[in-house]
Amino acid sequence: SDRQGWYRYHPMFANVLSTELEKRSPELLPELHQKAATWYQENRFSDDAVRHLILASDWKVAADLIQELAPTLLLRGEVYRLQQWLEKIPKPILQTHTQLYLIYARVNGKSLSEVVQWLEKIPSDRIRSADESQEIYADSDRLITFLSAAERDLSLDKMPAAETYQVLWQEIDSLYLGWQ
Repeated sequence: SDRQGWYRYHPMFANVLSTELEKRSPELLPELHQKAATWYQENRFSDDAVRHLILASDWKVAADLIQELAPTLLLRGEVYRLQQWLEKIPKPILQTHTQLYLIYARVNGKSLSEVVQWLEKIPSDRIRSADESQEIYADSDRLITFLSAAERDLSLDKMPAAETYQVLWQEIDSLYLGWQ
């Protein structure tokens, strides 16, 4: 037959093959994961592509793809999956993706002061060049101002802290989604 397709092995058989490959030719793993990630991206299997990019230690491409997928995952409430991926990205790589770091801070319960301190350390030229937009630089400044004021005013607020943080993260989410 001239039909081509792709096939998925039974998970137990796939596990045996993977284990055997790790034993016999571990040096091939990064390249094979990279090829798998490319195929999955080309065929719009983004979750599998992220998984293989992480296994290939292709952190920048993985972070770029996660950042692209993050708004959809947040809107669907798939925070756990997003959190699992972000935990695997090395912090220095994660921190070069301003939008993704804000998502990381949100899903990992970082305090407002931690987020503000991190945002203040980012050189403005890196925000512009990484995100290629003057608007994002302005939004980052606005976000720093907003979060700093919110942190100062939090103790004066009559609203319970959990509700206050929910409102604040909703603001951050709307800024993030506006950056897309």
